[in-house]
Amino acid sequence: VKIAVEKRDDILQRNGVSLPVEFIVATAENAIAIPVNAVADREGDPHIYLVTGNVVHRQKIRTGIEDGGMVEAHFSWNGTDRVALTNLRSLRDSTVVYPLDAGEVRR
Repeated sequence: VKIAVEKRDDILQRNGVSLPVEFIVATAENAIAIPVNAVADREGDPHIYLVTGNVVHRQKIRTGIEDGGMVEAHFSWNGTDRVALTNLRSLRDSTVVYPLDAGEVRR
């Protein structure tokens, strides 16, 4: 791809020099972005597990733009529930969990 670059005094430009370019192909305003690994069954019936207190609830979602390990997720969110990120295969609706904040995780 060849593109014309506006000449600027603060950037050294030479003919024939290549440089990395990123194209913005889509944007979303007021979107909820969650880690891609939080989405279970992405190809079939995409859903996440919302954590309310210490109980998880299965929530169907519709996914959108994906970039940098995050994916746009369309679902009704109350602004306080957390999204389960690990052990998704063992979770079922109404499973009791013991959520940890990132700072509490021991490695």
